[in-house]
Amino acid sequence: MFKDECGEDISTYILKHRIAKSKELLLSTDKTVEEIAEEVGIYNKVTFTRNFKKITNTTPGAYRKENGVG
Repeated sequence: MFKDECGEDISTYILKHRIAKSKELLLSTDKTVEEIAEEVGIYNKVTFTRNFKKITNTTPGAYRKENGVG
């Protein structure tokens, strides 16, 4: 039902929201990537980085640098 209503499965929907929140945190805090990953509910840095890149086509560190942070 969720996929019919929203056009994507629930796990993809949740992942996109976690990545959106992590993007905010990357730009507004000086927390490490590991701390941000945990804060958004992804407890493995490698998994977080892989999923971040899957959604944004860049790594968390590169995203920070591209946006003038760090």
